[in-house]
Amino acid sequence: ARGGNALNILLPKEITPAMFGAGTNIPAVDPYVNEIAWASGADGVVGDKRVRGSYVYECIKAVTGAPANTYAPDSAQGGEFWFKDDATPTNRWAPFDEYLFTKARALGQVKYVINPGFVNGVEVHGVEADSITVTATDGEGGPELMAPVTVDMWDQAYGLWEYLFGDLQRSTKGSVKGLPIHPNLCVTVIAARTTPDEQAAVGYISIGQWQRFLAPDSLSSGTVTSASAELKSYSYYDKKKDGTYTRRRGRQSTDLSITCTVKADEGPRVRNVLARVLDVPVAMEAVPTSKFSWLSTVGFITGGISAPSNGLIDIDIKVEGNI
Repeated sequence: ARGGNALNILLPKEITPAMFGAGTNIPAVDPYVNEIAWASGADGVVGDKRVRGSYVYECIKAVTGAPANTYAPDSAQGGEFWFKDDATPTNRWAPFDEYLFTKARALGQVKYVINPGFVNGVEVHGVEADSITVTATDGEGGPELMAPVTVDMWDQAYGLWEYLFGDLQRSTKGSVKGLPIHPNLCVTVIAARTTPDEQAAVGYISIGQWQRFLAPDSLSSGTVTSASAELKSYSYYDKKKDGTYTRRRGRQSTDLSITCTVKADEGPRVRNVLARVLDVPVAMEAVPTSKFSWLSTVGFITGGISAPSNGLIDIDIKVEGNI
């Protein structure tokens, strides 16, 4: 990828329980996925699963009578009886953990109404739906601050044959930029099916501030001088002595390697952004156009900065994609 192409990193805003609006259709404890809230005074048997906060806990030691049945799963005493797996968020919180494979699910549509304050963008991954719609309003139910943005999830055909006869696939991601700066901003994200009784799902939602790195004055954005994507599979083969094997399918991720040239004046901001996203999974894209959609992922960013010449600097970024 060459030319005046943008390098965008979304600095995520931490989502808190107070940010969820009443219009969110995934409840805190969701019977659709058989969730049950933990209750003080209730006993439990090994294998029971209970919701506490934003995670589902599994009973690993029988809980019988007081005081054991009063120990909350997320307390120090409760840790003897309940196990928290970081890969088992509740249905409501699934899109806001670090993984893409943990997904919020609902019939017809998944709808989140979030009141995040000052942000300018949204990134959505791990989508199982026919469309994504993002709206921005002055508070929940208030007047629109911008026209709704709808993203059709069907991938663009590579050519006429694929368009007429090919097996077109759905995209699994979408992004929106340019949300209005407003103190009472309310963002609604809807992943919808065209058929109401079909299940929709969303694996990752990040709401925050898009950072775009600027290039020399003659260009409008950072210049991506080289980029590559590596698809990584976590499948494995259990090969036997007779040559047969058992193949176990695993999850997949995308790693990126990108070099971007920007103005030397951008050096301090670039370093600050890279420092802020170390050890935090974030969404990023090298080029915000459909034909380069493969240059986007969610993962852990590491990077270096060098000063080649002529008042420019190079940013060398590597992204280890999340599953």
